[in-house]
Amino acid sequence: AARVLLGSPSAAVAELRGAAGSAGPADGEPALRVGLALGKTLAEWPGHGPEAVDAYGRLGEGAPKDFRPPLAKGVLLRSLGRPAEAWRALLQARFLAPPEERGVVEAIIAAGGDGPAPLTVGVGGGGGGGKME
Repeated sequence: AARVLLGSPSAAVAELRGAAGSAGPADGEPALRVGLALGKTLAEWPGHGPEAVDAYGRLGEGAPKDFRPPLAKGVLLRSLGRPAEAWRALLQARFLAPPEERGVVEAIIAAGGDGPAPLTVGVGGGGGGGKME
């Protein structure tokens, strides 16, 4: 059941960690959503950015075909001033995103201004690109 988490970030993190710990691989989408909420809560809690990066990384390992964990990780890394790592995560998100979500992913990438160029596929060897650092 969904619950509204009020109070301190530490209480929210404890609640989300408990929910994530009780969810198994068979829980699929609900477990992924809990993991994303945990990462977001940690990211917004001052001083816990690195812990959020780790949470998104573990979530991506558990859901290797889902674009949302690397997208969230890339956006967070960009905000933490780690552009090379952000670029890699955003590229992964762009690759994994289903066609119906690709426009949103591209917009998020473009909003940062320092990520990979929009994905283009052309005939004759043309392809997407991005600046290398």
